Amino acid sequence: MPTLSKPVIAIARAIFPQVVARLQQHFDVVANQDDRPMSPAELAVFARGATGLLCTASERVDAALLAACPDLKICANMAVGYNNFDLDAMTRCGVLATNTPDVLTETTADFGFALLMAAARRVTESEHFLRAGHWHRWSYDMFAGQEIHGSTLGIIGMGRIGQGIARRGALGFGMRVIYHNRSRLDPVTEAACHATYVSKTELLQAADHVMLVLPYSATQCGPDTAYRQCQCAHPVGDGRSGGRQSGRLPDPWARPNGPQCAGFGSPQMSEQLLTLVLPRQPIAAVVDMAMWAS
Repeated sequence: MPTLSKPVIAIARAIFPQVVARLQQHFDVVANQDDRPMSPAELAVFARGATGLLCTASERVDAALLAACPDLKICANMAVGYNNFDLDAMTRCGVLATNTPDVLTETTADFGFALLMAAARRVTESEHFLRAGHWHRWSYDMFAGQEIHGSTLGIIGMGRIGQGIARRGALGFGMRVIYHNRSRLDPVTEAACHATYVSKTELLQAADHVMLVLPYSATQCGPDTAYRQCQCAHPVGDGRSGGRQSGRLPDPWARPNGPQCAGFGSPQMSEQLLTLVLPRQPIAAVVDMAMWAS
């Protein structure tokens, strides 16, 4: 009797060995555990003959790849986002697309609040100062930064991640939380977040820190728009926004007669998490995070 061969699964990037071992119980696995970056042509060769492709956001699945790998039935993205998928091409080819929604909600909220703290308290700036050997003595105002506990946190974009940030601010740091969203949250969710709905204008005028937690869109409120509206001095953020596509800050941050931005940090330059400190307080920093949430 001929033995039936197992379906082949191609794993495009290095993943936890336990996951590879579990897949090997059910499939023939071709794994890239050396985590070697692959060009589109190399990925096509790697995945040829595979029934399934386990990939990350760095691998583009488009018509060309699907044509080169006609046996593919599913492409599973190890990511919340799926911007790397050409869904129209996958639909035409009958290839299933999957992602991992919700698994990074609390994790992203953690990182967002960490960036808020780092920017407001000038953590990264002071650490670089210390490691460069510039610290020689204590000074009462050295890297004092801005107060977080008891201050007002404004959140623009109150989805799952925005709600997670709101809970951290209200319950962990005694912050007054205000938010603006396309649609107001229901009363039960508002109460759980300890958050109050306000207009965008009111938020930008009243908040000490503003977090942008928005879907990726060039039409959303980016840092330049928020800056013009509130004349702010201190931004930080957490979401996907198309307001800044290059590695430099928008021109409004470098106003010759306005507050200057003292710092900026981002793990992914084309997307952002933004926090603002308003003009009644001295400037602190800009943090651009926005890696996962959309």
